[in-house]
Amino acid sequence: MFYGLGGSLSNFVQVNGASAFLKQLKPGASLFVGYWFTPTSGLRFNGSFSGVPDAPSNRMVGTDRKGVFLGLDYTLNLNSAFGGYRPTEFLEVDLNVGLAIAHVNKYRGIKKIYPGMEASVQALMRINPNWGIYIEPQVRIFAKRFYDENHIVGHYRDFWTSLNLGVRYTIGEHNFDYAESWGTFARAFKKGFVEVAGGVVFPRPLYGKTGSAYNAAFGRWFTPVSGWRIGLDGEFMFSSPRYISAAVAADYLVNISSAVAGCNPDRFFTVVGSVGVYGGVANFYKGMDPVAGVRAGLQGRFRVSDNLDIFVEPQGLLLKSPTITGSTISPQVRVMAGLSYKLGHTPASLEAAEAAGIQKHVPFYRSNRGQRANFASLAGGPGVFSLSSQGGSFRVSGAIDAYAGRWFSSVSALRLGMSYDFATTSYVNAQIGSLHLDYMFDVSNMFERDDTRKFSILGFVGAGFGWSNLSSRPIGVMAQGGLQFRYGLNQDIDLHIEPSIGLWARRLFIHPAFNANRNRAVGMARLMFGASYKF
Repeated sequence: MFYGLGGSLSNFVQVNGASAFLKQLKPGASLFVGYWFTPTSGLRFNGSFSGVPDAPSNRMVGTDRKGVFLGLDYTLNLNSAFGGYRPTEFLEVDLNVGLAIAHVNKYRGIKKIYPGMEASVQALMRINPNWGIYIEPQVRIFAKRFYDENHIVGHYRDFWTSLNLGVRYTIGEHNFDYAESWGTFARAFKKGFVEVAGGVVFPRPLYGKTGSAYNAAFGRWFTPVSGWRIGLDGEFMFSSPRYISAAVAADYLVNISSAVAGCNPDRFFTVVGSVGVYGGVANFYKGMDPVAGVRAGLQGRFRVSDNLDIFVEPQGLLLKSPTITGSTISPQVRVMAGLSYKLGHTPASLEAAEAAGIQKHVPFYRSNRGQRANFASLAGGPGVFSLSSQGGSFRVSGAIDAYAGRWFSSVSALRLGMSYDFATTSYVNAQIGSLHLDYMFDVSNMFERDDTRKFSILGFVGAGFGWSNLSSRPIGVMAQGGLQFRYGLNQDIDLHIEPSIGLWARRLFIHPAFNANRNRAVGMARLMFGASYKF
């Protein structure tokens, strides 16, 4: 399997000479992913994004156009076809021929997709067996209406030309040993992981604004190719009217690299595809509304160490979410970047630990957690209140929480706590108190028990009762959930960071300024920082 990423210069073939052609070259970006079925034949998907020049008579201020071009090619390795399979040869030449589609934004009229064909020749200069630098002249031709409808008839010929330059990464051969792949997965592959990421949300059609997204998730591989991932996801768009969402997402994962080149825990670059569902609540315009949909992504992971990967993941989502006129289905694109921390032990790592005299699996009652099963914690941090975006300037809220609990096993615990959330809006401030009982579960030990671990990931869900200074009604129900990232400072003290979401019955927050709010609940998204004492 092979991947490529690079830059490009593109333009239409013009009738008015080389000088005009060079002056209107448009920069862009290109990428591709492909697979060799035999030493000679392969299949490649490619895409590019670039500016599109307009005819001089149509140029206006602020009317620069952008185009997206996609293609599916048959790839012929000319080296193998004429000289036999030589994967270490310094120079490789490939011929690509296939189908193409184009989409260009226009000044008027609906947006359309235009079919066409494409061809290119790629020259690859290998740096080592995996990496190489390529240069690729490419030409695409589309139906005549593509040019007519984009106001360039009479000025250009029907060819869109590009010169691409970039790097290509190849993994594996054109086949591999499946039994060996499974053996490597069973013996030397860490199967659990936790991810944290942030990224950019590109403008959605119904919002017209760019925002940011954040998520924290954990997952597990159950074959060399298949896995699952579940986590918390949030989006923030702060230009008025503000959009804030909190959701749970669950994905099915496909390790594309393992599927085509076999399992290899030491692989420097891995490609993982994902498809899943997405659901939660969003605060926009008049309060909280449900948001739900599906999403898909393609994650590129770079191995930093045995325990840590850095990744970039473009995602596409199709969401039913609130707008000013009601809930509407709209697409969304975002690019996430983050860290993936691998969990669990392999038979090979356990053998190494035993040889070094380290005992990983200790009975619960003898472990540090079992001997110090009780704990007391204090935490505080900033938050975002669901009604704070309805007024003028954005206000940051806050919360404090104190609780005590007990571990009953290496995985399960209960905690009883009291919290105060200080909700701020442009009109009024509120103090919301809560008494809650939470079930906690150690995600790290669910995957692989290790009582010597310094870093742990915990999840929790709970419910209770709340009260506030803005309601004549004494109490209302509340619920909360979140993740806790815990680091063992020493035998007695743990430090933690805890993203969480709390929901309260709407009856606890009554004020004339928010009578237009139609929701039955209000919420607070928090980021808590705290410490726990074990005894």
